[in-house]
Amino acid sequence: MPNRLLIETRLDFARAEKELDEYKAWLDQNAEFPENRVVTELKARKDLCLLIQLAAGKGQPDRYKHEFMLQGAFRGDLVVGSAKAKHFVLVEFDGGSPNSIFSRKKGSAQLRDWGGRASARL
Repeated sequence: MPNRLLIETRLDFARAEKELDEYKAWLDQNAEFPENRVVTELKARKDLCLLIQLAAGKGQPDRYKHEFMLQGAFRGDLVVGSAKAKHFVLVEFDGGSPNSIFSRKKGSAQLRDWGGRASARL
């Protein structure tokens, strides 16, 4: 991934901790939510998003971009990574509903069905 496509940054742990507390409070107030709301919430919390790279266990995060296009075929909600370690994580956020992540439907070997879309009432 060429660095020019990603935003160069530096992780601020104190800000990430504050953003995590804010996000936890948001989740406590929103038991269910559509994908676009969670994306908006996480876009506003850059340092919290950078922690995803640390959770992956490879390198200090120093690059990120929301809505990253990959070969014109896939748009991830977030890419975060370390240019030095040459390790990047592509993230797709999902809404919060009882069937957001796990579904009883089965996908194909090439495209797994992780969950259905949140209900229209969200």
